[in-house]
Amino acid sequence: MRRDLALMRTCSLLLMIILVTSMVLAPASAESTETEGVTHEVAVGESGLTFTPDDLEIEIGDTVRFIWTDEGMDHNVAEAESSESNDYKEDGFRSGDPVATVDFNVTFDEVGSFYYVCEPHAGMGMKGTIIVNDPNAVVPEPQRPTTENVPGFLAPVVGIALMGAALIRKSE
Repeated sequence: MRRDLALMRTCSLLLMIILVTSMVLAPASAESTETEGVTHEVAVGESGLTFTPDDLEIEIGDTVRFIWTDEGMDHNVAEAESSESNDYKEDGFRSGDPVATVDFNVTFDEVGSFYYVCEPHAGMGMKGTIIVNDPNAVVPEPQRPTTENVPGFLAPVVGIALMGAALIRKSE
């Protein structure tokens, strides 16, 4: 009877040690942080021939508001194929014909780089880039070199459990 009781204590202790160790060593779960998009403003720069800011980094779901009022020159904003392009990208966003006052919003739902220009002034460098990131993207952890001689976490758990069992047995 006493032997059965000791065996039950040993098994219980082993299970508790394994449970606690696995909880401590278990990887943390990735939590998604869903937030509403933010609105960023892009205006015409002081020179009248630049956007400010001309480069913008945002997150998926954010909106870029292109806004200027009563500018001395007419402007528009149009998506371009690349940073070198001066032409409107077919099926891209476009605020319309150049005018002195613009209030135009674009919401970005895809990750990537988006290039834009003021069509009448693209040749003078009136261009910009919007980089859209996914804040919930899982970044892979760097691979650590492994060798066949390196034990996993199971070896320390078994070692601790055996030491615990030996201590219980010794105390009886």
